Amino acid sequence: PSTISQVESNLILPSLPALLKIAEILSVDVGSFFRSRGAAKARSVFPASEVRQIRLPNLPPEAIAAKSLTPLDFAGKVEAFLLEIPPGQTLSSHFFTYKGEELGYLLSGELQMNMDKAVHSLRPGDLVYLTSAVPSQWKNSGTHEALLLWIKIG
Repeated sequence: PSTISQVESNLILPSLPALLKIAEILSVDVGSFFRSRGAAKARSVFPASEVRQIRLPNLPPEAIAAKSLTPLDFAGKVEAFLLEIPPGQTLSSHFFTYKGEELGYLLSGELQMNMDKAVHSLRPGDLVYLTSAVPSQWKNSGTHEALLLWIKIG
């Protein structure tokens, strides 16, 4: 996580083995990191075919499914994700180790979020805004899958 944070902050450049591992974790071709960003700035619409399944490293795959909605060549300052949490699943940590602003919108289902010794119950339409504190636990307390739109603001 610290290496990824340093790469994201432009403090270091990843080594070739690290770049290959990042591509493997993200399930993308290494060449996708080297696309020209010039064309992406002019795009306004991104087709569903560019959505990609990602793995959240510290969480079991059966507890959460994640899709990156933001294309790799996107030059904007936000990253959007669609998170699917099956009923009854409990996540023992937050989804990301990101240290910036984050925004979540519950599309469907029910979630409980533990943060700062408080339990927050979320229903469809509820919005979560995080700046520095992160939840210590997420739980799908409902009987249906919880679908959460999550945005990292950079």
